[in-house]
Amino acid sequence: MQSPYVIPDNKRLIIVDAHDTILKRDLSRDPDDVFGDPTETERVVWVVRDGLLNFIEYYAHMRRARFVISSDGNPDRLRAVFEQFGIARRIHRIYGRDHLHPQTYLKQLDIIARDAEIPIDQCVFIGDSRIDALSAENYGVDFIRVPGTLEDATFSFNEFLRPAFARPDHGLEIQKITNLRQVKRNLSTPELVEEVTARQEGRLLHLGALAVESSPGGAGTPTDRYVVKEPASAARVYWEGSFQAFDADRFEILYLRLLAFLQDRELYIQDCAMGSEHGRQYALRVITQTAWHSLFTRNCFVQVDRTGLGDFLPEFTIIHVPHFKAIPDVDGTTSESFLILHLARKLAVIGGTSFAGELRRAAFNLTGYYYAQEDLLPTSCSSNRNPEDGSLFLYFGLPGLEHTAATLARDCAFFGDAHHVWTRDGVFNLEWGCYEPADDLDPTTNPVVYTASRRFATILENVRVTEHRRAIFSTPDDGVMASFPITHIDHVDRGGAAAHPRHVFVLVRDTFGAFPALARLTPEQTAALLLLGYDAPAGENGGPGVPRYRPFFDEYPLLFHPAVYAVLLWERLRISETQCWLVASGSARAESGSVSLVARVRNGKISEGELIPDPVWNFSCLAAPPGGAAPEAAIGVRTEFQKRLHEYRRLIDPPLVQAFGKEP
Repeated sequence: MQSPYVIPDNKRLIIVDAHDTILKRDLSRDPDDVFGDPTETERVVWVVRDGLLNFIEYYAHMRRARFVISSDGNPDRLRAVFEQFGIARRIHRIYGRDHLHPQTYLKQLDIIARDAEIPIDQCVFIGDSRIDALSAENYGVDFIRVPGTLEDATFSFNEFLRPAFARPDHGLEIQKITNLRQVKRNLSTPELVEEVTARQEGRLLHLGALAVESSPGGAGTPTDRYVVKEPASAARVYWEGSFQAFDADRFEILYLRLLAFLQDRELYIQDCAMGSEHGRQYALRVITQTAWHSLFTRNCFVQVDRTGLGDFLPEFTIIHVPHFKAIPDVDGTTSESFLILHLARKLAVIGGTSFAGELRRAAFNLTGYYYAQEDLLPTSCSSNRNPEDGSLFLYFGLPGLEHTAATLARDCAFFGDAHHVWTRDGVFNLEWGCYEPADDLDPTTNPVVYTASRRFATILENVRVTEHRRAIFSTPDDGVMASFPITHIDHVDRGGAAAHPRHVFVLVRDTFGAFPALARLTPEQTAALLLLGYDAPAGENGGPGVPRYRPFFDEYPLLFHPAVYAVLLWERLRISETQCWLVASGSARAESGSVSLVARVRNGKISEGELIPDPVWNFSCLAAPPGGAAPEAAIGVRTEFQKRLHEYRRLIDPPLVQAFGKEP
């Protein structure tokens, strides 16, 4: 069945209605934010609908069609909206209420065609209402109806781009990528392994893993991270976080340079998805310059069934060109490597770095931005399940030996490596692969990752290799990472979606000695602890470190204010009645056995009689913990907690502000 959203090739003039067709209501924004006119009294602010920017750029730039707006609104105000979204230059003319027929109130499309000097049969009208359809019928213009924003708020103008994906370039011209030497789309894992070795991007090791090199410095290579500042997202993004604002005009200049760089080159496409729950799954296209990054994509994200690739329509796109480097003086970056998100276009562009983790970061941030707007909580955590009753366990905290060991415990079924979404109904895994630190990898302390690192198509990033093609894991080399699909883990749960978790664990490094080894938290304390992101790693000489605070441990930079995620998490914890636990590790508890404490909780081996009120903190802890809190350290950290939470008082609810007592 042919899609109703097809514009014939002979159409040179595309006439579109404005309100509820290409513009949607956004009641969360102030009218001044768009119109810049304090005298305006209208309470409804209009922003562009999903996919519109790609739609207009494609048909105006690639198909050379003209765009005209036919509306009953104010042309000056409409132009102000289009200017802020950077598409005014693509709009040939805007017709307001003056062009309506004085008796019938039909839109006089014949006048629009005459002014454009284009025959009626080369025009098409896109609208959402009955009056739009009658106007097209009256003047003999082909009409395409789209659902209005109140009828279907999720409609995307990407639907009009579907025919482009059937073309020989697989839709790359939608991103203005043209004149390529060759495009290789959706190669299988064995085919990609062959490509990597044939192009000398990596070496095939004993048992079939691949050794590749990232940018110098491996995972530690700094990458500038930006978000294009445009009206659709500017009011929502937390600009004081890890992402810097990037000027929209500068982005266009950088992107044009990147397009020129790609001329006559070879590219790889992997069409995949984010989200294991089909009803909430986002289609993702990853375009890479190298075969090994295409293999990483295939290892990491949810693979699409081959039968579904024929009509695959990506909602998000990532373009990764590691050999293209930014010029700071020209592009406005601070280094040659960059990751830029254009949230309105649902696009990420990565250049100047081969570190594969940036692909994962881009996918999580792009999709997480939209999940959060649907009242869904994107989380950076790992998970496993009880194989007998299916109970889910979530683990928050910085990656480390205890974190990995708890997640990959043999008595549980592994569920997810790093990224999940927590809904009102439960939790689903965002990815279908693992990306684990592999420096100083040991088969005794980390047997699961060690075994996976020796399997076919596992990517070993920055690993040392012997002359006999065997990986050397015995040295603590910074930046050694292992990428593999979850199918490389024997004890894995492939369900992808689960009910609310039974237990949530927050694993913290606490060489400062502020916490007991194990404590039971309230939902408020759990959300507040993650909002603060307390971390006290060992100092330079192996002794106690200085506490530092990074919201949600800053493992993946957040696009919204951290308080948004904390409140969402608190709400999920309350409705799910999940039990929450703090597990502290550090030099003061070298023998405490953090992993064994987690296992005891999972298996129901902690009784109420073993828990007593902590003398400093407002929670319960083990009566005889193998490594308790140091009172002076605990009091100092608690005071700092209270102070920092008080600073969030305008953004979070009072129970969160007072989770660890009132500010002194």
